[in-house]
Parts: sequence; structure tokens; C-alpha cells
Amino acid sequence: MAFKAAALLCRNVGPKIVYYHDMGKNHTSMGTDAKLLKAHVAAALDEGFVFAGEIMQLKERRLLHICFDDGFRGILEHAEWFASEGIRPTVFIPVGLVGQPGYLAWHEIAELQRLGFNFEGHTWTHRPLTEVPVSEWHHELHDSKCCLEDKLGRPVSCLCYPCGFFSDRAIAAVCEAGYCYQIGSYPGCVDLNEELVPRHLVQSLSVVEYRLVLQGALLPFRRRYIRQHFRQ
Repeated sequence: MAFKAAALLCRNVGPKIVYYHDMGKNHTSMGTDAKLLKAHVAAALDEGFVFAGEIMQLKERRLLHICFDDGFRGILEHAEWFASEGIRPTVFIPVGLVGQPGYLAWHEIAELQRLGFNFEGHTWTHRPLTEVPVSEWHHELHDSKCCLEDKLGRPVSCLCYPCGFFSDRAIAAVCEAGYCYQIGSYPGCVDLNEELVPRHLVQSLSVVEYRLVLQGALLPFRRRYIRQHFRQ
């Protein structure tokens, strides 16, 4: 009931990012059942949202973009469905996990890129930056960016914080490493001029809850999410 009230009181259909970890549950317990994810897509279209092809396009109301964290292999198994729907998700890749059991290999990433998927940075080891010694940040940020750019054959402009944890020092380091956009894990409508771009974790939401999120139900809780993820 409170969720529905928040959607009514704070209704906002500004541009949004929603994110998952995988499509299907074969490779991670964090995966979303394929039927549920397809129902989310249908609900978004019913709400009048249009899927943007890239994060950088999120500048108008009712634009929506889907992201996946970590590069699990389930998205490859459903690649044809994404292509048929005209959906081009962004996948955040921790390069040190590429090719590990359950994760995409480099040749599979290349195949998905040819189908229109976007790939961006998620550090090297996927450890929260706020728990990694500062002496290792160059490897986590700069080296992972260079490796990913070499494999993709194109610039990498976004860095998604593993587990969503960030700090003022991390924000400065990510900027120095050459990323144009920093992606957080707290709700909000997208403003590409913000230090961190917000997004909504929706992987376990029912279709009704998902609709409410698109309508703005989580916006009143934005500050709470930020406090949970910020580190000194």
C-alpha cells in the first residue's frame, strides 16, 4: 500500500534505468525468470515507455534502458529475443570474470555486441572499490578500461560501481581514469549531468511492483539508498 501511495504522490515518468543480473536462473541465483522479465518489458510498453538504445540517450520523459550487471551467460541464451524486441541492453563487465563458469567469454561478448548489446566497465575483480586498497585502484579502473576497450574495439565511457558502493574519493578516481559516466545503484530519474547516474534494481519485482517503480514509487527513498551505499 505504501509503495502504491508513493507512486501516486511522487509520480514521475522521467527517463529511467532498470537493471538485472541475468535472464533465467541457470547461471546465478540472482537471475530473473525469463517469463517475468518479458512481462516487465510488456508492462513498460503498456506504461508508454520507449526503450533507449544507450544510456547516453536518456534525456526525455518515458525513455527506459535495461542493464545487466556482471556478464552472466543467460543473456546470450535469450539474445534473439532481445533483438526481436529491438532492445539493446547495457552489460557491465568485470573483465577478470570473463570466461569463468557461468560468465560470458570474449567471443560471446563480441557476438552480442554485433547484435547491438552495449558493454561498459565494472572494474577488474568486481570487488567494491571502497573495500579495495587505493594502491589497486589503477588496476581496477584504468587497466580494466583499457582491456575492455581493446577487446571491444571501441571506447568505454561508463563505470558501474560493484555492489553500488562509492565514496567521494572513488568518484574522483573514476573521473581521472577517463570514464564519462558513473553508474550508481540508487533510484532516481536519469540526469546525465549528475555525478552518479541513478538506476532501479527490479530483478525480483512483480509486474505490479515494476509498474509502480516506473511511475516513481522509489523516488521518495532515494536518500535512504544513497546513505546505504556511500562510504567515507
